[in-house]
Amino acid sequence: MMIRGAFLLAAAFLPARALAQAETFAGQLPPEALASATSTVLILFLIAVLLESALAVLFNWRPFVETFNARATRPLLAFVVAYVFVATFQYDAVTALVNAVRRTPQLPMPQMLGQVMTAAILAGGSSGVNTLLVSLGFREVRTPATELPKVPPDRAWVAISVEQERTAGQVLVLIGKPPAEGAPATEGLALAGVIPGGPRGSGGALRRFFLRDVNRFPPFGGYQVPSAEPCRIVLRGRAKKEEGGEPIVSAPLDFVPAKGAIIDLAIRL
Repeated sequence: MMIRGAFLLAAAFLPARALAQAETFAGQLPPEALASATSTVLILFLIAVLLESALAVLFNWRPFVETFNARATRPLLAFVVAYVFVATFQYDAVTALVNAVRRTPQLPMPQMLGQVMTAAILAGGSSGVNTLLVSLGFREVRTPATELPKVPPDRAWVAISVEQERTAGQVLVLIGKPPAEGAPATEGLALAGVIPGGPRGSGGALRRFFLRDVNRFPPFGGYQVPSAEPCRIVLRGRAKKEEGGEPIVSAPLDFVPAKGAIIDLAIRL
């Protein structure tokens, strides 16, 4: 009955080709081995969902979002929490799966390598388990959560990092089409965003890798602009108080982005 239930559950998620492959492989396993492997995978998925939901509280916390680089810190924190979990409860799904399908003497549990791999799978959350299923051929359709954002074919992504030498405080980012010849440099440009500005501090590349860059617009990813069309970027800030606090405008930066381009610019102001 348990084996039949496992196949009914699989049929709800697997395409016909993958289900046929799974049935062929399952036919080569003893019933108790298949039941054990199925139970292990289901428990692994449920724990991954629970850990993902628990970590979402921290990852969606505003101070965390505004302070840390999410793509650098989330995987590391998720792995640490997952490893603490598997070490505390002596949980080793990878070794359990190996023991379920091998016909030789069973490996003692838990294994160090098995726990590390289990923690890595759990750190990926439900999307990580889904990626595993896709890679093994058990699923053919990727969910939006597993797909990285891509630049639309008729757009380009632009990101600006400012190095404040003469200015201090906020920096306005103006983006648009270049004005007619002889017109003011910022005519027709729209305010795309504001760079908070601030000291980069010490720590070098490691600090910049894990902490959010307050001198970048946008903070993550890129700002969409039309591709294959002239584009102008101008930064506007104020000089430091000791230098009078007068407005300072950067030299206009004109370019034509290619389709699907990802452009990172560094401008001194």
